[in-house]
Amino acid sequence: MDEPLGAAGGGCLESAPSGTATAVSVGSCESETDREDDLESLSRPVAFAVCDVDTRSGSAVVGPTVQPARVGLDGSRYLRGWGLTPQKPVRRAYEQNPALIRTWLETEYPARGSKVPTSVPQRARRRHAYIVFVDEAGFMLNSLLRRTWAPRGQTPVIKVSEPHGRISVIAAITISPVRRHFGFYFYLLADGANFHGYSVARFVEDVHHRIGNSITLVWDSIPIHNARPVRDYLAAHRRIVVEPFPPYAPELNPVDNAWGYVKYNRLANYTPHNLDELRRRIMAEFRRLQKRPDLLQAFFKRTGLGLGP
Repeated sequence: MDEPLGAAGGGCLESAPSGTATAVSVGSCESETDREDDLESLSRPVAFAVCDVDTRSGSAVVGPTVQPARVGLDGSRYLRGWGLTPQKPVRRAYEQNPALIRTWLETEYPARGSKVPTSVPQRARRRHAYIVFVDEAGFMLNSLLRRTWAPRGQTPVIKVSEPHGRISVIAAITISPVRRHFGFYFYLLADGANFHGYSVARFVEDVHHRIGNSITLVWDSIPIHNARPVRDYLAAHRRIVVEPFPPYAPELNPVDNAWGYVKYNRLANYTPHNLDELRRRIMAEFRRLQKRPDLLQAFFKRTGLGLGP
């Protein structure tokens, strides 16, 4: 049986700029003459180059070279002195078009503080419409492993009963037009089921019914969102206007940040015995988000999008 729709309602996340990420590559960016394998060479002056990681190709692009300095065995102290920190790279699809995303951000959904009269938030405001971000995800019975604490020499072991068990979820983060209140709605399918046009259309219908107002629907242009049941429902309800994201840009969707928060924070190393237990925990976490508009606002803030003046 499908679970009933969750209704209305999270800032713990720090805002992170989108676009190219900055990293340091010693092996690929330093000169050939400085690539010595022995420890003695670490005390020589070494020219480090800051590299920009091209998010489309995945290759490192050499940036301006840092002035040579004497580097001891504690290279991390030297790098921190230049304002660099160890960071985990983020994944981006090869098909992503950064130029298209920049154009979309400048014209359709500008970043915070921008004032573009024809932007998505401004068009929604003129219609007194809620802005609704929608996305789908899957929660696996197989645990998401994260580093944890354990006695020295005793590696923690997590046992899994059904590693391929899955629950598909669809959710929406909503922003009211006047007070800009953040809400959260969700819907869970039966165990192992996948979303199709009818289930997506049903979710949009339920959200529209609960909001009871005009909607600006912002989501990906994937096939399931263009299925016939979805097109038919949208055509019959003119108060819903669709504003698609650029292709392969999940980092612009605040719902994607909600998935990451629940999966990698709240459910890290979680070991349910079966899908029923996993379902109960997922619903408890989503109901918690409904009561945390500050978290929902943080998810939105992390995308770098804005709501205009």
